[in-house]
Amino acid sequence: MGRDRESRGWAVARGAVAVIAVAAAAGCLGGSGSAGQPALEPIPGPSIPLPAVSSAAIDWVEYHDSLADLAAAADVVVLARPTGARETVDLPQEEPTGAEIRTDGALVVQTYGMQVADVLAGTGVDAGDTIMVTEWNTTDRFGQSVLRNDTWFVLFLDRYVRGPGPEQDTGSWVVIGGPMGIYLDLERAGSTFTALDAQIAPLPAEAPLAELTEQVRAGR
Repeated sequence: MGRDRESRGWAVARGAVAVIAVAAAAGCLGGSGSAGQPALEPIPGPSIPLPAVSSAAIDWVEYHDSLADLAAAADVVVLARPTGARETVDLPQEEPTGAEIRTDGALVVQTYGMQVADVLAGTGVDAGDTIMVTEWNTTDRFGQSVLRNDTWFVLFLDRYVRGPGPEQDTGSWVVIGGPMGIYLDLERAGSTFTALDAQIAPLPAEAPLAELTEQVRAGR
């Protein structure tokens, strides 16, 4: 389901408000979890307030009937943790629009690194990699990127390629499906994950990591 990948990337870029990425600290994994996954150690800190947003308010969002369908539309699905590293990137725009465009026609975005603990589906990323993820599709109900929180995330990602030429590969990744493409661990316990999208049905609004993984891999 959803648009073709090229039109989706353009829609994401035009509909974005900012770009954020976050990187995860190494050494946070221990042992082995269910389904061959690494066991996630709890992250110190208070619970994260429910950041849910409604995809119903976003006219460029892509809808999917299941996690398997969402995973099939993604290049890769990762389990990752942010570390707070961020970079500002200037992306030239052929049709400048929006407040983030400078007078020289560049889109100013921030990307944040995410350290990948496990690859649940797809290719292009390996466990242990640090990848850069844009803030597009990650804004929560507080108007900020949900990636600012130090916790575990399950992210459905596409490589952010702006066109057919190799020079148009930005080297970063973008969440697909609007807020539907993000689950996060509100309790920082490494066990149960909650959807960022408050209108996620028929996808699960909350699920243990093992259940999410099983449903994700059913689509690959």
